[in-house]
Amino acid sequence: MTQPEDIPYAFQMAWNNHDMQSFSTLFHDDATFVNRFGHYVRGVDEIIKLHAPIHATIYSDSTLENELVDVAVRRHRERSSRAYAACRRRVC
Repeated sequence: MTQPEDIPYAFQMAWNNHDMQSFSTLFHDDATFVNRFGHYVRGVDEIIKLHAPIHATIYSDSTLENELVDVAVRRHRERSSRAYAACRRRVC
């Protein structure tokens, strides 16, 4: 992945393959994540702890499709990027 625009597709592929190792590489160590239920977590380890159990059970046959909405690149100590995507989750 070389561009912020690649993030939604990489997220989609990791999600659809239920690959938590690949999923974890998409986040900075201090990243934050809010799921569709409003559950907020901070840090890549917490993000994986939130997702791993559901991918092993209730979401084990789910897929999603992402559509890139916007990319924002900001300078703060080091370069960071945010990619905003619209997600559609489907259960097969």
